[in-house]
Amino acid sequence: MKKAAWVIPSFIEGSGGYRTIFQHINEMAQEYECHVYVYDSGDYRNSKEVSAAAETFYGRCDCRIHLGYDIPAGNEYAMIFATSWLTAETVYMYGGCAKKVYFVQDYEPLFYPAGDYYLRAAGTYELGFYHITIGRWLAKKIHQNHRARVMNFDFCADSSVYNNSDSKEKENAVCFIYQPDKPRRGTQLGLEALRLIKQIDPELTIYLYGSDIKCRLPFEHINLGIISPQQCSDLYKRCKAGLCISASNPSRIPFEMMACGLPVVDVYMENNLYDYENSGVVLAQCRPEALAQAVLDICKDSKRRNQLIENGLQFMEQRDIKYGMEQFMRAVREIESGSGSGSPVNNLKVSYHGKPVTASEAMAAFKREMFLREQKDGMTVSERLKRNIWIRRIPGIKKIKKMLKGDRL
Repeated sequence: MKKAAWVIPSFIEGSGGYRTIFQHINEMAQEYECHVYVYDSGDYRNSKEVSAAAETFYGRCDCRIHLGYDIPAGNEYAMIFATSWLTAETVYMYGGCAKKVYFVQDYEPLFYPAGDYYLRAAGTYELGFYHITIGRWLAKKIHQNHRARVMNFDFCADSSVYNNSDSKEKENAVCFIYQPDKPRRGTQLGLEALRLIKQIDPELTIYLYGSDIKCRLPFEHINLGIISPQQCSDLYKRCKAGLCISASNPSRIPFEMMACGLPVVDVYMENNLYDYENSGVVLAQCRPEALAQAVLDICKDSKRRNQLIENGLQFMEQRDIKYGMEQFMRAVREIESGSGSGSPVNNLKVSYHGKPVTASEAMAAFKREMFLREQKDGMTVSERLKRNIWIRRIPGIKKIKKMLKGDRL
């Protein structure tokens, strides 16, 4: 059997990106013996421990997992995959004769301010690799900006988990993917929107999920922490609207939400215009009051909500994960055969044609009134949230807090 190597960073518990990587490794394992090389961050003592962690975090892994980047050269592998800009240099320096492929889930330069890291991340798309992206916008972006060979597969959802069967009666509730350690998730923007929502509709329940990081928030909420895919599915089925913000490519989460019959609110940005359609998704201006307006409109207007639910289910009907896997494996075969010159990404067109949701005059006035009132108190909620989220990102903050409290380390 042919062999393929995947090079990945150290694990992050609860990461959808890693789960996506292992799903595609499992699919590829039907035709290739797959070996995964995980960066040695010092968290694991050997390959056996890192393999057990992968199974715990991401489920079944049909591959051999190795701790560290000691990758044999020569004719060992037919293909070798980079999975982030941090792994691209390792793949670039690999001395074997394998075809070099970049599995891309985000436009990673956007993870950083303009500067060295932004440019270094951008430069990894110019190493001569083949690129396979999730989604159409990302393929177009990399091809246009870096003249790279790009193929893509569509955003899909695992219908065995994310579906509308056994649908539950909707609670007066909203869920928000809360990941303050990932700036691209727009945590501060989303929390400001949710505070407005809670002020206007105190009876509405707000669920946060996706991270075990706790912040003091100025509104009542339920933080579910890191939950399993099945628990995500159950959550989506019982909420009226889902808020998911992503600034570097769409997330897979909105597509999973739609498959469960949950209308989605995201931001109106270029990265979201090529993979969504005017179906179960509403795109709003990048303002908390506009996001709040979009969510409340869905929650309060049952006729519109039901139409969005129906549209989203129809959109996802042909997007089971098997369809995306077929696209991925087609790209893999083309690359191995030498015919994978890249898709005609210049033909990819904008698919979302709706106008961005804006705040009503009443909503904008309410936001201004709140801002002025908080300003008199010395610090606005926006500033307070920004400070709290920034503090949580300081390395070693937990140890610092224990020291300040006088606890023994």
